[in-house]
Amino acid sequence: EVCFSPDGRTLASSSRDRSVILWDVKKGAVKRLLHGHSRGVRCVAFSPDGRTLASGSEWGPIKLWNAENGTEKRTLKVSSGNERVQGIAFSPDGRILASGSKNGSIRLWNTETGTEQLIFKGQLDVQVVAFSPDGRTLASGSWDRSIKLWNVETGMEEGTLKGHSWEVTSIA
Repeated sequence: EVCFSPDGRTLASSSRDRSVILWDVKKGAVKRLLHGHSRGVRCVAFSPDGRTLASGSEWGPIKLWNAENGTEKRTLKVSSGNERVQGIAFSPDGRILASGSKNGSIRLWNTETGTEQLIFKGQLDVQVVAFSPDGRTLASGSWDRSIKLWNVETGMEEGTLKGHSWEVTSIA
């Protein structure tokens, strides 16, 4: 997976070789190579202010990195310890990170403390997550060909969108 920083100057890419690369878009060169995952990295996301990069790995934790100097800020450990994180997204204010996993769990994390705030369940094999612009709703796309809408404050499902003939791998 790849994502641009909010200012568009940096591109982050994840790899199954357990690395994250930060690229200087203008120069087309590597700015920084981030190591620290013990398994392949499935997803990356920049915080809205561009200061933090999150990376999620196969069967391992989520890491929060200082996007400027590449140091690890925090590790978010999923409860089961072997949860395959497939999608991550920051809330518009950057205070919450959502993660979606193969086991169907969606977790909301406090980015300041690293604590798990809420768990949503009720969808299979979550591939991707995205916040609404106001941060009140989280959308999740799944292998089951559905998109679910969740209330971020309560964790309750607000609706299901159906119509895809194959798994949902991207939402915005």
